[in-house]
Amino acid sequence: PESLSRSSPGVRFSGGTDVRVPAICVCPIDMAVLGGPGTVVGWLLAILVASVSAPSGQVAEHDVKAAYLYNFTKFVEWPDGVPAAEQPFRLCVVADAATTEAVTRTMAGESVGGRPAETVVPDSPKSVHDCQILFVGRDSMTRAARLLDAAKGRPILVVGEVPGFAKRGAGAIEFVREQSRLRFEINVAVAKGSGLSISSRLLQVARVTYGVGQ
Repeated sequence: PESLSRSSPGVRFSGGTDVRVPAICVCPIDMAVLGGPGTVVGWLLAILVASVSAPSGQVAEHDVKAAYLYNFTKFVEWPDGVPAAEQPFRLCVVADAATTEAVTRTMAGESVGGRPAETVVPDSPKSVHDCQILFVGRDSMTRAARLLDAAKGRPILVVGEVPGFAKRGAGAIEFVREQSRLRFEINVAVAKGSGLSISSRLLQVARVTYGVGQ
């Protein structure tokens, strides 16, 4: 598939595990005030300030992933009627306990499109049908296989982190570790096939975009 590579900076980790951020926690805010539309600085700052601050100003990788997942909701449009009336916006997680807890903390008290956000650990393929985002951790691919199948063709933003996840079309977004940075790749064709629209502002800061023009 056609792809575009970019050299956006991503989020840098200190010592290969943590990224240094100020110890002050600023809750997720309007992207428009962070450097203006489409700016890499604005996007990266938004990711960092959305993170939950930890002692000594250290934010673990799973907290940064959680912040990415929350902020993806600001740059992706779901079809009308998704989620269904009076239903919460569900971010489903199939990953290790630390990542699941980080996502739960980040999403607590937040809303997406006027709907309260909820973190869910899906326990069956049928339960995946109620997800708006499905994140699968690198060590959870085997147990998530049936869940990923259940998400295909549905208006669900599927995010993973095993090598080649986005390129081979297993999902729309893939987290990528590049030396000391956390970045992401996007498969536009997969997103479109799921009825999702990804903002050009998000595409601009992706490391690679696949399926462009399809």
